Amino acid sequence: MGMCGPIVIIANQSAASHFFYHIGRLLDYLLLGVFAGTFGQYIFLHVSHSLVAYITPLSMGSVFVFLGSSILFEKNLHLSLQNIVQKPLQKHIKEPSLFSPLFVGFLSIGLPCGWLYGFVLGAATTNNAFVSVLFMLMFWLSTVPLLLIGPSLTQKFIAPFKKRFPRLAGFLLVFTGIFIIYTALTRIH
Repeated sequence: MGMCGPIVIIANQSAASHFFYHIGRLLDYLLLGVFAGTFGQYIFLHVSHSLVAYITPLSMGSVFVFLGSSILFEKNLHLSLQNIVQKPLQKHIKEPSLFSPLFVGFLSIGLPCGWLYGFVLGAATTNNAFVSVLFMLMFWLSTVPLLLIGPSLTQKFIAPFKKRFPRLAGFLLVFTGIFIIYTALTRIH
């Protein structure tokens, strides 16, 4: 919701635009699944499965701790989108057409979303394109409910806590990251 939420609010002009936005995201995630599963076979070919089972949570946990710490210590995390993503995205937001939400949803892959790329890394460890696609499909399905109700939740319930929300989000990211790292390290011993 933190990364895609503002885009969902912009794309949520009608039920059709909302539908096309999510279809664009789905196509993206399935493509990432094919890519991750196919290349994961080659990347992790000479690495034992048990080592991969530690690399994924340690990497993801470290990213969460970094992002959460940056939020807590008010470091600027703004990552500008590449021109290849930014210009078409602005065009479709300013001059929307029926398929603009589909295009915007498809371009959402360019956002720096730790959750998405954590799942892509997890999909790569499956070493199987079909299983990886299913993995990414499940991730997409898990994001849709909150992104459907998120805009109204944001306006009604989260807006009053707007000033406190970044600190809470930072704390939750750090806590989640430490928990993920701790869980992975306790499996080593």
